[in-house]
Amino acid sequence: MINKKGFTMVELLATIVLVGILSVVAISSVNGIIGKTKNEKSTQEKNTAIMAAKSYIQMNKERAPKLNGEIVKITFAELKDAKYLTEDIVNSSGASCMNNSYVEIEKVKDDNYKYSVHIYCGGEMPPGDVDLDEPVLKSEIVFSNLNNPNISSFSFTIAGSESDEDIGISSYSYIIYTKQIGQSDYMEAYNSGPKSGKNNYSISVNETISDYVNLSGATAIKLTVIVRNEIGGELIQSQESTI
Repeated sequence: MINKKGFTMVELLATIVLVGILSVVAISSVNGIIGKTKNEKSTQEKNTAIMAAKSYIQMNKERAPKLNGEIVKITFAELKDAKYLTEDIVNSSGASCMNNSYVEIEKVKDDNYKYSVHIYCGGEMPPGDVDLDEPVLKSEIVFSNLNNPNISSFSFTIAGSESDEDIGISSYSYIIYTKQIGQSDYMEAYNSGPKSGKNNYSISVNETISDYVNLSGATAIKLTVIVRNEIGGELIQSQESTI
């Protein structure tokens, strides 16, 4: 005799409840895996950006913060342009994180730096982000008498802003690099360290190179000027010349 008895209501409810419980557990596990994967990807991206920034600062010492407590921002775009980031960083939706993301470098003590990464993707903007007026070179860096090391000099004039004469210069510095006979790369020969701009709107600098560097045997010279104004804008500009 065939038993045609079906499931009772209690059995159906129990089955539905069991399926629901299993579904919740499965979804929770999947979400956990996805979340873990995203966290691992984020950590990997931050580590990649920090490694790129460390290499960049090592080869571009003029961009490193000079004073204890000073903070410098290196953008992802800058790292990519200098080829320290080889690939664009994107989020899980495929939106680019290259436009507004940056690595923040703080000088803690001596040659110790603290690195922190701030990633903003798609249309995201850093909190409180504003367009800053940047300092400018009112007159280009000019070298004079390089054929006579005893009286060789350089000069330049800086301003706190191109568009607003009320923005003063908070600090500035300059670094002299030389290239010696047989060398293919510039080597740092003198670093002025940060000098107070006293929030002056314009500063002219004229220095005798021999007061700081012996140009005997040098085949080329490069001067890098770093300026920061009182509202956080920054200028870095270089000029080089053969000797």
